[in-house]
Amino acid sequence: MRKVLIISDTHSNFTLMKQVFKIEKDYDTLIHLGDEHDDIEFFSEEIDNKQVYTVAGLYHHDYGKKSKTCINIKINNWSLQLAHSPNDLELKQQNAELYLHGHTHQAKIEQNPTFLVLNPGHLKSKKDRGFYPSYMVLEFQNNDLIVRLKDINGKDIKVKNYRK
Repeated sequence: MRKVLIISDTHSNFTLMKQVFKIEKDYDTLIHLGDEHDDIEFFSEEIDNKQVYTVAGLYHHDYGKKSKTCINIKINNWSLQLAHSPNDLELKQQNAELYLHGHTHQAKIEQNPTFLVLNPGHLKSKKDRGFYPSYMVLEFQNNDLIVRLKDINGKDIKVKNYRK
C-alpha cells in the first residue's frame, strides 16, 4: 500500500505543519499544493527518504513556469494532476483520475463521473476564511483508493472509498 500525505497553504505556519508531521509518520509520499511549498525544507528529517512533489502558489517566484504550476504524476496505477489554483487544473482534457489543488483553503472531496477533485484545505492558522485547518491522506492499494480528510488532530473528518 502507498500512503500519500497532502498539505496545502501552509503560509509558514511551522507549528501546524509540525503537528501534522508528528501525527502522520508512515506515509511514503508528500504532496504540498502551494502557497509556501518550500516550507517543507524546514522539515528535512520528516521528509527524508520520502517521495516529495510540490507546486508553487500564486505569489511564489516559481509560479507561472508550467512545470511548477501544474504537474502530472502517477502513483500505483492512478494518474494525478497537481496545481495550486483550481484554475490551473486541466479538467477539460481529463488526463487524470485525481485532480488536487489548494488555494481556496476550503477542503473538498468532489466526485465526478470519471475523476475526483480534492483539496486538503489549509494549515495557515487555527481558522482562515471561515475554515479550520485540515489535510488529506490518500491510501492506494491496487485499484482501491481511500481518501481521508483529517482535522489538525489527525481525526477523520470524512473518509471515502473509491475503486477504479
